[in-house]
Amino acid sequence: MKDKILVIFSAVGAALAIVAMSLAAAGVFDLRAGDKNAGQNIRENAKSGNGVFFAVARVIDGDTFEVNAGGAIDTVRVIGIDTPEIADPRKSAECFGAEASSKAKEILSGKNVRLESDPDQGERDKYGRLLRHIFLEDGTNFGLLMIKQGYAREYAYPVPGKYRAEFQAAQNYARENSLGLWGDVCRTEIMPN
Repeated sequence: MKDKILVIFSAVGAALAIVAMSLAAAGVFDLRAGDKNAGQNIRENAKSGNGVFFAVARVIDGDTFEVNAGGAIDTVRVIGIDTPEIADPRKSAECFGAEASSKAKEILSGKNVRLESDPDQGERDKYGRLLRHIFLEDGTNFGLLMIKQGYAREYAYPVPGKYRAEFQAAQNYARENSLGLWGDVCRTEIMPN
C-alpha cells in the first residue's frame, strides 16, 4: 500500500512539474523566483509587445483593475483616460461614475488583456499602480473605446501618452454627440476639458 501511495505522489509531482515548466516557458511566471516576480514579468512582457495576455482578476472602477500574473495580483491604471470616481473614499461618487465602472466590468470581467507600456509614462503611479495601455484580445484599445463611448475623458498625466491624438479625437466625437458623461445627465456639473 505504501509503495502505491509513493507512486501516485510521484506521478502527481511529475505532472505538476511539467505544468510549471510549461507555464514558465510561456512566460506566465518565473520558476527561479516564484510569483514574487509577477510585476517584473508584466513589465517585461508589456514592453516587448510580444502579445502576452493577462487575466483580469477584478475591475475596481472605469480606469483601474487588477490582473493575475502567475498567481500574483497587480493593480493596473489605464494610461490616458480618466473616468468619474466611485471608489475614492475621500470623495463622493461623481456623475456617470457608476456607469463607467459598470461598462469597464462588462468589457473586462473574465477577459484577458494585453498590457502596453508607454515610453513617455513611468512604470507606476504614486499609488503603486502599474501604468499601461490596455488592449483586448481582438486588438481593441480599451481606453479609446471608453472615451469614444463617453465613459471616460482623455487625461494626460504627467505628460501626454502615445495615443493622445486618437484619444482627443474620440473625446471630441463623444462630446459632439453628447455621449455618456458628455450628455444631459452630467451637464449641471463642470466637466474638465
